[in-house]
Amino acid sequence: MRGKSIPDTDHVVRHTKGSNVHETGRVSGAAFMLRATTPPEEYLSVNWLEHLHPTDIAIQTEKVRAEFAANLKLSRTQRLLRLGIENTRQYVAQKMEGRSLAFHHEALPTSASHSGIYDCRPDQEMIADLIAETVIDIIAATADK
Repeated sequence: MRGKSIPDTDHVVRHTKGSNVHETGRVSGAAFMLRATTPPEEYLSVNWLEHLHPTDIAIQTEKVRAEFAANLKLSRTQRLLRLGIENTRQYVAQKMEGRSLAFHHEALPTSASHSGIYDCRPDQEMIADLIAETVIDIIAATADK
C-alpha cells in the first residue's frame, strides 16, 4: 500500500554515487534506475525535503545528510540530486504522452523522510533518463568539501 502523496510543490533528493554525475554537471539516467532485485522494486527511493523542514534548504540538506549517514557509509564523491516534483511529473508526462509518475511518502524507522517515485515501469530506462534531465541541484552527500 502506498503512503501519503507528496504535494507537487515539494522537492525530493536521490542519493547517488559520484560517477553518475559527469564533470560537465550532466546527470546520468543510471542514477534513477530501479535496482534489479527479486521481487522487483516497487518504487525508486528518494527523500522528501519538506518533511524535514518546510522551507529552509540548508536545514533540509543538513537533516537529509544525517539520515543518510545513519544508514549508509557516505563518501565525498557521492551526491544528492534534487528534484522539483511538479517539474519532474510534468516533464515525464510531456515526453511520454501523459505518463504519470507518483511521489509518495514511505517513512522508514531510520529515515523519516524516505519516499518513493512510483510507476517507473515499464520503460524504466527512458523514464530514468527523463528524470535525470529534471535535476535542479546537485548537492554533496557529505558536508566536508
